[in-house]
Amino acid sequence: MIGLLGLLQLEQRIAKPQSVLDFLLRFFETNPGASHPISDRWAVSLIPPVLLLAREGHRTEVQAILKNVIRWIGDHCAQDNLGLAGPRSTPDDEVAYLLGSTFKNTTVPRRRASYTATVVLDLAAILEMKEVFELGVNDFLAVHAMPPVMEVADTPGQYVLNAEDIRSEPNMQYCEAWAPVDKWKVAPHHRRGPLAYYLQRIGRTWDHLAVSAVLRDRHFLPTCRTLLKS
Repeated sequence: MIGLLGLLQLEQRIAKPQSVLDFLLRFFETNPGASHPISDRWAVSLIPPVLLLAREGHRTEVQAILKNVIRWIGDHCAQDNLGLAGPRSTPDDEVAYLLGSTFKNTTVPRRRASYTATVVLDLAAILEMKEVFELGVNDFLAVHAMPPVMEVADTPGQYVLNAEDIRSEPNMQYCEAWAPVDKWKVAPHHRRGPLAYYLQRIGRTWDHLAVSAVLRDRHFLPTCRTLLKS
């Protein structure tokens, strides 16, 4: 929410969000949990603060944040752990996956899908962070974490959880080494997605980012890239 506030201030030219930036930097520094999403439901929560910090020149801090998330995912997707609950999980699901690996009688199945991994790889791609991207791909492959992607066209389905025109890829194949097309495209969904969505075209880019914060299971890369521009 704080990241969204800072981006809104920039988009509406209210003020330079220095107080928001200072707060975010302190928060990530003093609260390790900010880089430890308890389930994939919180993957999209990484996007606004990362975009804001990167846009305002704090790339070193962003790299540290994303590397911390990569380690967190690797730990929870390792062989002896259950993974993390999905983007539409309930609080009970989140607790079962987060803590279940420590109990012998847990009943939840191991989950290899990691939407948080998808968010990290996509952020590293649009930020053109070669080192972070290759670290993420290598670590996720090592623990067999599968980055799912929900692709949506520029139709009303982009705003709906169970739209009929949604394309779901359970294990998106990212390049194993940094070899981007058009400076940042390193996966099939980067190359075949819309160049811009409707809300972007009418000047409501921030609103489109806020849609992700509500739906929790998708993000819109053209929107994210637009918000990176100063």
